[in-house]
Amino acid sequence: MSDSIGIWRLYTNFLDRARRRSAERRTAAAVSELPPYLLKDIGWPSGYHRDRDRNGR
Repeated sequence: MSDSIGIWRLYTNFLDRARRRSAERRTAAAVSELPPYLLKDIGWPSGYHRDRDRNGR
């Protein structure tokens, strides 16, 4: 029984990480389409990567 719970947690954690990575890729793709002056205003991409490193993702 505990093996099946462990496998289930492994599976759900994998799916959760995959969903988060996919959402980050979609966000990066959408933001990168903005005009250069807006990208500078929001600090893209350097600010995004700095925050991402700080949060451990």
